[in-house]
Amino acid sequence: MDRAIEGFSYFKRGETGLKPYEFNYLEIKSTRLWRASQAAGFYRDYQYYPGKLPMLLANGEDIYVSAPVEAVRRYYKLTKSSLRLEKNRLVIGDILSVPLLSGGEIILPGISAEPEIYSLKSFLEIPGSILKDRIIIIRSTNNSREAMFSLGAAVSAVMEGKTVWHNPVVDYTAAAVIAFFLWLVLSGMKPAAGTMVFLFVQTAAAAGMFFLMKKMIFVDAAFLLWVNTFVFFTVYYYKISEKNADTAARKKAIRDYVHHKALDNIIRGNKDVRNLNSAGERFLFYMDFDAGNLPDTAAYNKVFEKTREIIYNKTEDFFMRAPGNWGIETVVIDEKADPEMLVEILMEIRERIEDAAYNIFLNKTDVFIYCGEKGIFFEDEKYRLKKESEGIGKKRYILVDENGIQEYVKFARYQKMPGAGGAQFFNITGKREEA
Repeated sequence: MDRAIEGFSYFKRGETGLKPYEFNYLEIKSTRLWRASQAAGFYRDYQYYPGKLPMLLANGEDIYVSAPVEAVRRYYKLTKSSLRLEKNRLVIGDILSVPLLSGGEIILPGISAEPEIYSLKSFLEIPGSILKDRIIIIRSTNNSREAMFSLGAAVSAVMEGKTVWHNPVVDYTAAAVIAFFLWLVLSGMKPAAGTMVFLFVQTAAAAGMFFLMKKMIFVDAAFLLWVNTFVFFTVYYYKISEKNADTAARKKAIRDYVHHKALDNIIRGNKDVRNLNSAGERFLFYMDFDAGNLPDTAAYNKVFEKTREIIYNKTEDFFMRAPGNWGIETVVIDEKADPEMLVEILMEIRERIEDAAYNIFLNKTDVFIYCGEKGIFFEDEKYRLKKESEGIGKKRYILVDENGIQEYVKFARYQKMPGAGGAQFFNITGKREEA
């Protein structure tokens, strides 16, 4: 039983300026094939929003109207010629005008309440007066309830002129603008604050979608939310990646100059950032070995590690470098470091490191801590005093110059040392008992 459909077409494809859905037309050759086709030529389910339902369908060069449009035309007893397309609007006689989307479809308004469904038995019991002038939709077992509801909603939307407006170009433009400003804002924020902003924007977008839906305007909020989510994770993926790379580089720069247990705290507190490649008044002490009795590499390394442990037990805020087996240089980067604590550290070093000949010169001076490709270096404004102190015999003295001794007189005992060069030095021998 051949059934050609060309005779039911309303328009030609080139006349519409639209891109209607291709009709899934199946030419039926037998009743058995029809029964086996399972909903052939019927509408698919519209369970998820937006419920786009085609008003026009294409098959080759022919354009057909959908069942709701045909039902309305027949309801008003209009001729086929009464249907026409004017500027993306489907005009039905002089009665109705339905705005169409670019695919020749409409977005159905939400159904406020589930329509009442009648069984065949209950339907036959309805008085004819009630059924008069009604458009009745009959569902076969091959179609879902949602398909029936969508057809009913479409008929109602066409007759009442209540369709949902939607413009994808506006959607994409709005999404791009919001995403751009969200990127600008998030780029200058830490993750915690950025997360709050992101959640606010997402909530506002969802609320805006519901508000606009009340105004019969559809916004592709799912797309907008996805774009915002993409921006959020992209921004912070790169920010976190950059931060991790920066943290790794910072750790690499100072790893050999701090105690390994202090490394994370120094990075976390940005103490390296505040002190490297900057100048400031800090405590600096040199451990100078006897040039005639320098320790070998193994002994030097042992002294270096032991000294570092002693200092770390009192403070983690120091940079320590090994310029060579003739000495050790240490800068305390806490500008508010307690001088009494420093004296205690140096006295403990003197007490515990006995198997080497050395002096320690303690100075409070302007120090520039330089960090470059070859490592960390200290530039001491009063380095001249350190050089002059080298002339004093290496007997594990804790040396302070005559101007610096005032920093320690309240709690330290000291003795005047023979002059070395043009400077006068004092050896701290211990702590005052009353201190």
